[in-house]
Amino acid sequence: MTKNSRGRLTKFKINPGLYNPYKPGFGHYYNVHIFDTRENMRNFSNTIRKEEYPDKIYEAKVIPYWRVKELPDGDYIVAPKVGDVLFHQKRLEVRIVSHECVHMATSFLRILNNYDLKLRSQIDENEENLAYTIGNCCDQIYKKINQLGLFN
Repeated sequence: MTKNSRGRLTKFKINPGLYNPYKPGFGHYYNVHIFDTRENMRNFSNTIRKEEYPDKIYEAKVIPYWRVKELPDGDYIVAPKVGDVLFHQKRLEVRIVSHECVHMATSFLRILNNYDLKLRSQIDENEENLAYTIGNCCDQIYKKINQLGLFN
């Protein structure tokens, strides 16, 4: 696999609302970037966040953001892209990818409806929505990295 000048091996989109019966039909997405080194990943993060974390070198990172447009009736719409997710190619194991998928899911759900995760004594629609979103993110990422031959 060839990398670009920033050390990025690949970039692809995933839709956190895909196949979610609680949030059907949403066209929102995260751009997922996989880098050859953690240093290249951090440098890319600094360019898109316009911030620097010189002492932090991490294994993966979710950078959520959204743009909202208010409609005349007081409602609003959220732009399709809801963030970027960065991974180091040598750290694509389940525990790291699933950890980032939790951040992706909670950020996505907050964007859509001011989501407030409250764990109750029984599984409810709130928890099901979170579980579907996490599962969708993990599934799409693993299918793509397996297809690209990057699976560790």
